Amino acid sequence: MSDTPLQRPSIFDDPEGYLQDFQRRTSAMRDKAQDLQQAMSEAKSTAVSDEGEVTVTVNVSGGLEDLQLDREVRHLHAETLRTLILDTYRRAAEQSGEQMDAVMERVLGADAETMSVYRDARQRYGG
Repeated sequence: MSDTPLQRPSIFDDPEGYLQDFQRRTSAMRDKAQDLQQAMSEAKSTAVSDEGEVTVTVNVSGGLEDLQLDREVRHLHAETLRTLILDTYRRAAEQSGEQMDAVMERVLGADAETMSVYRDARQRYGG
């Protein structure tokens, strides 16, 4: 990558070039936003407990989408089942966060300043 900054047309020296560059950049931003929106709407993560009794699916924000319980859960103590569900949910939510990180990197670029802000927010707020 070059060390020289990208030269954009000046609105004063090249108003037509400036407008074309502006339209190109806004179009690229719109495309990225659409890609991100599509990826977020499709992103779901599923985790299964070690013995397969509990299956949890969450969306990109960690919201519960589906919970499936195997017939064998009828024989589990309530506290054991609660722990299985919560642990499985946490794994699914963690996977969802990792999946979202990958989507953000793909859309924004791993070295983009916006990606750095995103990573800081995830770290700070536990996303």
